[in-house]
Amino acid sequence: MVTQKKYQHYVSKFYLRFFSNDDKSIGTYIKKHNKYTSKAPLDSIGGEDYLYGKDGIIEDWLSDLEGKWKNIIEKILLTEKLELTKDEYFLLLTFIFFSDARSKAVAETQNEMINYLANSAKMIMSEDDNEFEDDLAKFKIPNYYSLMSGENIIPCFFDLNICLIKNNTSNKFITSDCPLIKYDQYLLNNGYKFGYGYASVGLQCFIPISSKICIYLYDPEIYTRIEKNNIICLNKNNDVYKLNRLFAYNSKELLFFNDSVSEIYIKSLIKNNGGFSKKKNSLFKSDSGEYLILTSMGYVDKNFELSFHKINKNHIKKNLNIIGLAPPSRKFASILMEKINNNEEQSEALKKLEGKTFHIKK
Repeated sequence: MVTQKKYQHYVSKFYLRFFSNDDKSIGTYIKKHNKYTSKAPLDSIGGEDYLYGKDGIIEDWLSDLEGKWKNIIEKILLTEKLELTKDEYFLLLTFIFFSDARSKAVAETQNEMINYLANSAKMIMSEDDNEFEDDLAKFKIPNYYSLMSGENIIPCFFDLNICLIKNNTSNKFITSDCPLIKYDQYLLNNGYKFGYGYASVGLQCFIPISSKICIYLYDPEIYTRIEKNNIICLNKNNDVYKLNRLFAYNSKELLFFNDSVSEIYIKSLIKNNGGFSKKKNSLFKSDSGEYLILTSMGYVDKNFELSFHKINKNHIKKNLNIIGLAPPSRKFASILMEKINNNEEQSEALKKLEGKTFHIKK
């Protein structure tokens, strides 16, 4: 049976409403067309027909979660505090992860990866340099595996500090079709030239939830703790501008913002700002005739020099311009990933987090 929910949002409509003045429309900028509009209808942006399949199973599952996420974010925005129960905190982390995993950018990357693997396998088996086929293979539901990986990936957030960034300036936070921004100022400062992910040392994650509030997770071993009562206040327009430049850089096709944000301001965020690095998939053949296929997700490879949060003096300068494929991992994340790869029980490791890294009510 085909679902009646044909147009399926990869950016939650409830989420975009937090940037809207009328709950019906939002400012939008289409990068490839250089098109600005102050009032785009929420019903027809940030989605695609049957992105999660025609049976509606994933769409209904996400819709159920969205109701829970909405209540938690409304609570945060109303109180401007992170006073959450343990269950609410875990749901907030699922919102953060799925904001990335459900995106159209991830869907397209997954299809590019499986298509590259199929072309590589065809070339290896035929031992011929065949012409690359753009549509040799693709997923029926390209976001499926990224969504289903949440059970293993979300615990990687557990050792990160979480706080709110409160925007006290006249400028407003923007968001995009890639609402979660994964960034690593530590690796970028130290010359690391490869991609990074949820387990990386120095990871920073930003997800703006309104024009004035942004959720921020960071590696407490690398960055100094500057928040008071789990809040970092930004009082300088330039700090907000740099963050918005980062958010715009991380976007794929669309920027979203309150309708009071001017076209001049939005275009200044895009100007000479490029876009995040999409690492090329690669095929290597060793002297012994063995093949190595490398695939990877895109990542922010530009240093935005965010001055409001400093690197701990013990980690300011380390030479990470090394030969390797994976970035250095945080200790907890490394142990967790090893347990996952070995199909071991994670519960004992996760119990250590209770009352230690959760900013929740006792």
